Amino acid sequence: MGEMMQNRLTDQLKCFLFVAALLAPISLAVADSDVKQENLLGAKFSAIYHAKGQIGRPYLFGGTDPKRGFDCSGLIQYAYKNAGISLPRDTRSQYRYAKRTDKPEPGDLVFFITNGKSISHAGIYIGDNQMIHAPSSGKRVEITRFDTPYWQQRFYGYGKL
Repeated sequence: MGEMMQNRLTDQLKCFLFVAALLAPISLAVADSDVKQENLLGAKFSAIYHAKGQIGRPYLFGGTDPKRGFDCSGLIQYAYKNAGISLPRDTRSQYRYAKRTDKPEPGDLVFFITNGKSISHAGIYIGDNQMIHAPSSGKRVEITRFDTPYWQQRFYGYGKL
C-alpha cells in the first residue's frame, strides 16, 4: 500500500475516532426509559413471532401450550412468556394489566366482547387491522382481520403492554 493511501486511511481513522469521541457521551446519556422501551418493542415482535409459530394449532378452552392447543388468552400468555414477559392468564386480567390506547402498535392486545356481557376474547395486534388469535372451539390459531362487521360490533379496545 502506498504512503499516500496509508495517510488517507490514517486521516479517515482519526476523523472517525474524533466523531465517535464526540458522540459517545450522547449515546451514554440515553434515558433508562428509552432502553426499557426498546426492550419492550423487541419483546413485542418476539411475541408476534412466537404466536405466528402457533398458527394452525387447535383451539382448546383453557389451553396454554402447543401440544394440546390454546384458547385466546393462553396463546397471548404463551407468546409473551416466550418473549420474556409474564402476563396474567385470563382475558379480563390481561385487559386490566394493559394500558388503554387508541393507537395500537404491533404487539399490543385487542379485546372483544363476544359473549354479550364482558371482555371475553383477545388477540395480538400485528398491524393493518389484523390480529393473531385462537378463535373458538373447532377452529385453529389464525390471523384474522378485525375490521369486518363481526369483529367491529364486538370490539372493546386496545391494550398496550
